Amino acid sequence: MSDKLRAEFEAAIKKNQLAGGFRPANLDRCAFDDSYVLPEVAGAWWGWQASREALVIELPGACECCHDQSAIDMNEACAQAVEAAGLKVQS
Repeated sequence: MSDKLRAEFEAAIKKNQLAGGFRPANLDRCAFDDSYVLPEVAGAWWGWQASREALVIELPGACECCHDQSAIDMNEACAQAVEAAGLKVQS
């Protein structure tokens, strides 16, 4: 998973815990495998990753009669933006 997704996960954990009046979770990770030390956080991370894996964005394909390069470029730019957010694109 990307560093961006991990940062989003950790920010969400901190935000939800602070909003609930709880002290922030220990987000320390093991040096040898980068897993979270606390089982609760490790389980939440697993669920976060699984939820992102399940999300697939289907972009419309360019129409067969249209060979407009700007439309093709826009579709590719959209696909790159979706993938940069850590989601999968299906074309």
